[in-house]
Amino acid sequence: MENFYKSALEKLPIGYAYHKIILDDSGKPVDFEFIEANPSFRDMTGLTQGDIIGKRGAEIVPDIKDGAFDLIGYYGEIALNGGERNFEQYAEPLKRWYNISVFSPEKYYFITIFTDITERKLSEQEKLALAKFPSENPNPVLRLTTDGTVLFSNPACENLIDIRDGKVIYSEWFNKIKECMNTGRPAILEQKLENNFYSFTFAPITENDYVNVYGVDITVLKQTMEKLTEKNKELENYIYIASHDLRSPLVNIQGFSQRLQSHIESIKDIFLKRSYPREIKEEMAKLTDEDIPKSLEYIFSGISRMERLINGLLQVSRTEKFKMVIHKVGMNELIRNIVHALAFQVEQADGKVKIDDLPDCYGDAELLTQLFANIILNALKYRHQERAVLVTISAKTDSNDVEYIIRDNGIGMHKKYLDKIWDIFYRVDSKYPESGDGIGLSMVKRIAGKHQGKVWVESEEGMGSVFHVLLKNHEFSE
Repeated sequence: MENFYKSALEKLPIGYAYHKIILDDSGKPVDFEFIEANPSFRDMTGLTQGDIIGKRGAEIVPDIKDGAFDLIGYYGEIALNGGERNFEQYAEPLKRWYNISVFSPEKYYFITIFTDITERKLSEQEKLALAKFPSENPNPVLRLTTDGTVLFSNPACENLIDIRDGKVIYSEWFNKIKECMNTGRPAILEQKLENNFYSFTFAPITENDYVNVYGVDITVLKQTMEKLTEKNKELENYIYIASHDLRSPLVNIQGFSQRLQSHIESIKDIFLKRSYPREIKEEMAKLTDEDIPKSLEYIFSGISRMERLINGLLQVSRTEKFKMVIHKVGMNELIRNIVHALAFQVEQADGKVKIDDLPDCYGDAELLTQLFANIILNALKYRHQERAVLVTISAKTDSNDVEYIIRDNGIGMHKKYLDKIWDIFYRVDSKYPESGDGIGLSMVKRIAGKHQGKVWVESEEGMGSVFHVLLKNHEFSE
């Protein structure tokens, strides 16, 4: 598995680098060392393997300590105290923008994940320029009435936008004009014109009864996203195939271990029927009644653990491939059904689930059931032993989203774990009697992401946790 994940990192289209922080005699971070970097990182930075591995940051970037932003101190804080942070940085020599995620897998070490966001930054800058100088903008800009009459179009629209008798003729545009005027919110349309792909934002000006349309050429971004999607599918297939391939040897180990257990019983029966010196009998009894059964117990425990991890990998793979059926979901009914299905676990925990009147959202009911069931099960599992379980579920809305709030009075957790609990197979305390396999919350985050939403948690040790799930209150496409 270690080789599998290492191979996957080597093939990822995002930059990955592993570092060790360097401290002075007083314990202050003064530099960092590169330990490992994947090919994408080297491609993004223009550096070779020899330029990076074993070298210090100051050797590679001599002026790293002269900038206004204390990058070494920033990395040092994470390497020493844990946590995860993100920031955006412009690389002047490469003329590229990067989003950099930083986290620490263990003290004194940190990992940086680089994602090229140049296209997004350029799009943002183009939209800003577009608002100020529409006539000079290289991308199409229009102002339309609700019936598609063109009030304004910049030079970039010529020979690109099909305008006849002073009106646009695309039926998709009329649908978006109607949508944004009815909702009062911008509407997005992706459309292929000529040989390029464009993203058009329809911004309603309801008080004047017209719509501003801003287009951005996203051809390169579209191609990049297609490549990234293809790589993600490859990674999902690796996980799926690896999980299946691991099952065969696991079944063999389990089968032969059970056969060995049966053979031990046979040996005991044979041994009891014959006469041997007392010392030999005692030694044999210790082997057959204590030592071998104890070893087999460890084997069966390991098999059970490995089987759960394989099932977890398969569950993650299936969720990523799952084709959602998106529609309006009645959340009151969905949550009530979950609580009814978990009635035995709630009763066993001497618990109570209080549900406020919840607004509806849009999404796949099957996946959302899995998402909220995992959070409620988490509250039951990590309950405080000195008080009855109480889970309250409420919500609040804004123009685009619904935020569902699941509050429990369980054992809670230290703030240093709040970012890590979403990682697959991560467990806050593996010694805790109810500790799971680190799958549930990872699935929660993945399902929220598939719904173009997000999830986060607030918690305090001994006081409980509050999970927040943000979902769409309007239709969207996967």
